[in-house]
Amino acid sequence: MALFRKGRTEDDIVLPDGEVVEVPGEELGDETDFVEEDWEGLPTGGEEEFDPRADGPFDIDEVDLNDGVQRLDLGALILTPVSGFSVKLVANQETKEVQAATVTWGKSGLEIALFAASTTGGSLDEVVAEITEQTEAADGSIEFEDGPFGQQLKRIVPVPGTGKEQLFHVSRIWLVEGPRWLLRGTVLGEAAISDDETLAEPFAEFLRNIVVRRGNTPMAPGDLIPLTLPEK
Repeated sequence: MALFRKGRTEDDIVLPDGEVVEVPGEELGDETDFVEEDWEGLPTGGEEEFDPRADGPFDIDEVDLNDGVQRLDLGALILTPVSGFSVKLVANQETKEVQAATVTWGKSGLEIALFAASTTGGSLDEVVAEITEQTEAADGSIEFEDGPFGQQLKRIVPVPGTGKEQLFHVSRIWLVEGPRWLLRGTVLGEAAISDDETLAEPFAEFLRNIVVRRGNTPMAPGDLIPLTLPEK
């Protein structure tokens, strides 16, 4: 299985307001800026009968973390850093609530967010329907493709450009449903727009190595589960 393949690593966690939190470990790499017209993607459950979580991501009750590997504990998400990857936290400017984690490597990135899901399942289909509706409302397009976690959604949405130039936000989203949670991974940059699927493989491996600590707090399906800053 994929979990725990990675060694000790480190990076700075950078909030949008400039606050930096040091995380001990090895050097992960430099930050990467993205150009909006260079983005692409999105996934769902897949048509074939298979377990999209067979190799991760895992729930906290499914693994033993007492293996000596240093990980990045963000409360609801536990990340296994990878050498060459840069990690940032995305926070709400007003509430300072940490909403997502973004990892970058080369000219690509992966934004990771966690949501509450129904105890009876089915949240995945509802999220896909909502994303499709939002994309169409923005005059964008969605294409369903086979992905590493089943069906992925390739999403292209027009964005304002300078002058008469038309730009597009391109992404691929992977959605993985676990016990009472749904993990969303949005691939950005070169790995999203390129036909070379190998560019996204390192990010799929990163997502497989994530451990989810959902907790017992009652939440409505679809609610964003906030993350916490790691202890210094």
